[in-house]
Amino acid sequence: MTTMPILNVAIAGASGALGSAVLCKLIATPHLNVRVLRNLGSRSVYPTGVEVTDVGYSSTEELTRALAGQHALVSTVGAPGILSQIQLIDACVAAGVKRFIPSDFGVDLDNPNAQKLPLFVPKFKIHQYLVDKSNATGISYTYIYTGSFLDWGFENNMSFDALNDTPTIVGDGNLPFSGILLPTAGEAVVGVLNSLAATKNRAVFVRDFVTTQNELLAMARRIDPERCYEPAYAELADLQDAADDRLAQGLYDMETFRPYIYRAMFDPAYRCEPLPLDNKLLNISEKMESDLEEAMRVTLSGSVKIS
Repeated sequence: MTTMPILNVAIAGASGALGSAVLCKLIATPHLNVRVLRNLGSRSVYPTGVEVTDVGYSSTEELTRALAGQHALVSTVGAPGILSQIQLIDACVAAGVKRFIPSDFGVDLDNPNAQKLPLFVPKFKIHQYLVDKSNATGISYTYIYTGSFLDWGFENNMSFDALNDTPTIVGDGNLPFSGILLPTAGEAVVGVLNSLAATKNRAVFVRDFVTTQNELLAMARRIDPERCYEPAYAELADLQDAADDRLAQGLYDMETFRPYIYRAMFDPAYRCEPLPLDNKLLNISEKMESDLEEAMRVTLSGSVKIS
């Protein structure tokens, strides 16, 4: 049986760093008609010519109407909106949407240990709900696992805190981890939509680089030799203990959640590697070290003058 192609695709959560990168690749794909589902009350602005539908994410009925005629829905909602994907999934089923791509970019949630980390418990609930709905209704799905968002992490104290003179280095700084540049997430989404049969009801794994924090520190020093980096070394266990304490106090912010992301990034027990990569299947463009350096340079150029 021939799989009908995806022509009409909607995206929810298109205003953040990840969502903007994915939207950019979607609208650059000639055969796709893209509809942005903008949450009611949002003031987000999108490129000229993009179809925007304002809809309440909490209303399955409204979402169903907004998804009429759509073949796929891509979700890039942030952490506060993860559980709103239940309504998105229900609306997809009601509207006859063929493929749902949840907001799972990043950590490998096929790993049982990662599933239990506090930040990822809501995401795993969505996994379970989506699988149950797929079994009951036939809606299909694809999880996209990318590892760390390296370029985003340079500005947000994740992969390497390039804008901080005392960046946190986990362990001895030689723990390898994988990741992508944000545009690759968009390439992966387009690749999934172009390979429906091969990506049906499974996870796909993509990556651009395997690196270490020490390698990124050395890169930053090459790019900006005038900056005096004095790294702050920290053990993963100590970072997570502090995060557990903050969580117990009801502090739900990035300072609390960052160590759990570190655990999933750096601890082999929380990853499923080596992975069978799907870069070729999804037509992911090959990235060079110069691309990573350019992302670092762009980050640093916002705070200092770089020769």
